[in-house]
Amino acid sequence: MKYFFSFFLVLGCVNCFFMKAFAEEGRLDMDKIASLQERQRYFIQNPPKEDFSSCQDWTGATFVDSLEDKLCGEALLREGKVACLLLAGGQGSRLGEGIAKGRVEVSILQKKSLFQIFFEKTLYAGLQCGRKLSIAVMTSSYNHEETVEFLRFHNFFGLSQDQVYFFTQGDLPFCNEEGNWLLKEPDLRSKGPNGNGLALHHMEESGVLDLFYKMGIEHINVIQIDNPLADPFDATFLGFHFRKGSEISVIGVTRESEGEKAGVIASDLGACRIIEYTEKLNRSFSLLNTGLFCFSMDFIQRVVKEDVKLPWHAAYKKQSSGEFVWKFEYFIFDLFPYAKRVSVLVKPRSECFSPLKNATGEKSLDTVRKDLLQKDRARYHFLTGKEASLEEIELSFAFYYPREEEILHWKRVSGRIRDILYRRSCKRISFMILCKKCILLRFKRNSCVLVI
Repeated sequence: MKYFFSFFLVLGCVNCFFMKAFAEEGRLDMDKIASLQERQRYFIQNPPKEDFSSCQDWTGATFVDSLEDKLCGEALLREGKVACLLLAGGQGSRLGEGIAKGRVEVSILQKKSLFQIFFEKTLYAGLQCGRKLSIAVMTSSYNHEETVEFLRFHNFFGLSQDQVYFFTQGDLPFCNEEGNWLLKEPDLRSKGPNGNGLALHHMEESGVLDLFYKMGIEHINVIQIDNPLADPFDATFLGFHFRKGSEISVIGVTRESEGEKAGVIASDLGACRIIEYTEKLNRSFSLLNTGLFCFSMDFIQRVVKEDVKLPWHAAYKKQSSGEFVWKFEYFIFDLFPYAKRVSVLVKPRSECFSPLKNATGEKSLDTVRKDLLQKDRARYHFLTGKEASLEEIELSFAFYYPREEEILHWKRVSGRIRDILYRRSCKRISFMILCKKCILLRFKRNSCVLVI
């Protein structure tokens, strides 16, 4: 049964409000979709004006990583109570790539794709806690087959088939400036993914949520495909979420500038709220939303059965064809008002947040690779007590999920590693196996890859 659901293809998942709005294969049924079309047209012609006057800076965040939280999270992982949901419905169109965003290669030396990064993290996190960990991948109707084929071709980057589950998000029609639907054919609409807001509902509709529940999963960690610094099984965050007794937890980072294009974490009459950067605010906010969430299974089971009415977020965007369209989406953080308790853990940006959004400039491939390098250097120093001497270094993710005996071993051999780094030949490729732990060092053009 697991194998079946691992490749279960959910075509044209639609949101819970309009799941009967479209007939099969996207053909229009005018009796059922009139309400949706009118709602979209009204939204465009009469955009809602939200009142943020009651919103203040969020002051209830936790800024210190707790060892107790880490140990608690590690226990949850060992007990098999955590799964990950990877939101991967996006395309790499803004990056100049005509492929699923998860296939974009981002690592400095080994050119690992975003998918490979997250699957390898899942693999090594499982080895660290001594059990297989499960990851669900939410795709879109645009990239589902491509994603499944890509991951199967690469044998899930070391994971077993029964660790990986797929389902698709829904679609919503594109509209022109007047609010009319754009059609590819007389009876076939032009549409796009409806955002991540109903991800939990789509997971329930696909049957994946029920499988997780029967597996004993009590918490689901949610990460975005475009943030390679994200940890799919962050023990400290999981422990924080559990010990706070939260239904939803979110990781925040300190805002670098007023103009930074990311949502902010706010307090709205005491309740936690995420406000998009596109909104005009009359005050400053100090914390950014990273899009890293943890949801309790009890909350998920409750909210997918409720009459949840999430707001639309609409944007007038340019398509690859050059045409401008109105695109409608739901966002997962709009579930916050339905939770009884929301907690915020603030982490250093360098540890958890470097989104890939643009082809050049801020949040581009260049900045992401720089942040990956910085994180690897910091990790190398933490494990060995020494500074990496090379301009470029790329660590295996095993170094991020080590067992205690491995840490002790690396500290013992770190002096020998450094000697080799200094004696390297930058003009040729050399290989060396170091000690019985089989640490492979590969040098090329003043760079190094450390692999377990």
